[in-house]
Amino acid sequence: MHVRPETPEDAEAIREIHRAAFLSDVEPTLVDALRAHQAYVPELSLVAEEDGEVIGHVMFTRLGLAGWETDPLLLALAPVAVHPDRQLRGVGSRLIREGLASAVALGFKGVAVVGAPEYYNRFGFVPGETLGVTCPFTVPEGVFGVVPLYAESLEGIQGTVAYPAPFEAVSVEPPRRISGRE
Repeated sequence: MHVRPETPEDAEAIREIHRAAFLSDVEPTLVDALRAHQAYVPELSLVAEEDGEVIGHVMFTRLGLAGWETDPLLLALAPVAVHPDRQLRGVGSRLIREGLASAVALGFKGVAVVGAPEYYNRFGFVPGETLGVTCPFTVPEGVFGVVPLYAESLEGIQGTVAYPAPFEAVSVEPPRRISGRE
């Protein structure tokens, strides 16, 4: 398996992976809208490819922080999907790990996610509130997580994250298909 930044030629395969994984058009629509938004970071929209076929996708986009005029260098991890035929083989974990490593190399300080804590904790995510970073909407306890990308990277960075506008069209609920296993 090879992980690389997406190319324009991957767009339809990425849509199909999200559609199949989430049984919805919400996530493919979100990916397309995020690509067109200023929060998009091309180097952090990654695909997993096996035998020339795209089998998974993860996207990290810039986050703002309420009350901050400067860029806090935070990212949102969303969405991530693996084609159902390739799930439970570590594809999603590899995409996330490589995305986090790339985010460090690009100078970002932390990543936020809304997702199953039993899945995301393995990547170092902790409840955002414990770091002074909060979610702008109501989610179940522990579902909003944040990971500092290096020691003390989030020191002095506190507040409520501001998601890019395309997320406003997405209803927030616990992930439908993440089982915590891979």
